[in-house]
Amino acid sequence: MTEPAATPPRVVLVYLLDLRSHRQILERTAAQLTAFQDSGLDAVAVCLDRGLPGEFPSAVEALPSRGPRLLRAFLDARRLRTHLEKEHPAAVVVRYGFASHTLVRIARRFPMILEIHSDDTRELPSGRLVRAYAAVSNRLYRSRLLHAVRGAMFVTRALVSLPVFAEITGPRAVIPNGVVLPAHALPVPQNDRPVVGYSVGYAAPWQGLDRLAALADALPEFTFRLVAPAPVIAEAVRDSRVEIIIAGDIASYRAAVAGFDVALGGLALDRKGIEVASALKVRESVSLGIPTLLFSRDEDLEGIDSATLTTVARGSWTATEVAPTVREFVRGAVGARIPDTVRQLVDVRTKAERYAALVHEVLADGERTQPAHR
Repeated sequence: MTEPAATPPRVVLVYLLDLRSHRQILERTAAQLTAFQDSGLDAVAVCLDRGLPGEFPSAVEALPSRGPRLLRAFLDARRLRTHLEKEHPAAVVVRYGFASHTLVRIARRFPMILEIHSDDTRELPSGRLVRAYAAVSNRLYRSRLLHAVRGAMFVTRALVSLPVFAEITGPRAVIPNGVVLPAHALPVPQNDRPVVGYSVGYAAPWQGLDRLAALADALPEFTFRLVAPAPVIAEAVRDSRVEIIIAGDIASYRAAVAGFDVALGGLALDRKGIEVASALKVRESVSLGIPTLLFSRDEDLEGIDSATLTTVARGSWTATEVAPTVREFVRGAVGARIPDTVRQLVDVRTKAERYAALVHEVLADGERTQPAHR
């Protein structure tokens, strides 16, 4: 008599944000779901629906999210808990922002893996009230949450070594961010003079638009171009030498970056206290083959110092200090593209397979003694 096939373990990826406002995260999530399913998991994702334009993929369920921001955070957490009680997953993977009572309850109800992108004791959400709420919530619930989770994925080795995450006792893995890898690098643009491009998705001090304007003043022989989804994001360089392109959809965005001879990585991550980053924007420019200048450590790309990819500075810097290095790199990079061997380092598929292996390890580790409730 044939044994019935075992039901694959159900794993839910949780995002307390509207994925439609984070295209690269949405693409990465789709690749992760595919890798999880290929590894024998029944994987779905859940995120918030804040009324933005666009559609969600079929494997992503959206929970309605409305109301004032501070109240909304509380209501979103309640909706998530109710949804997971109905799903009854074998494991929950949460993109971590800060601790909360709801996350503690979920972690004690279902095996939870935290996906950690930053040090939440130093980087909290923007907005005065929400930031204050997150700080208080962390003080109350952070230790309880870290004791309750079953495992964690860190995007950098620097994060996994921080003492503030020492309370996580389950399996850990360091898996840098990845992006969907195009079949071929973009063709070399035909510009009258070199175009140095920078793209941002929102306005924040750590985007370093003031530094972009300063570079444009220090290197007038090049065209510095900013690509942003809305005019308000580019206000900081409105009266500078920086050209602005507003690209509100993926087609216009791709057309804009196709004109870059060189792309710039995050210009002011030091203002967030970040020394090591795994930036999706950097990975996208690398995946497209655009020669790229980095301004922070990137463990995925560390050790590569070539005519098409190099690190200019780490920490705080001024345009005067880095202008000679930038000038030399841009002049040498015009007409070149990053080789496929380097482009493949940022391929999300390989990283998603490693992520699936971590989930299986946590599930296999499920017989370990549960931490005492506090």
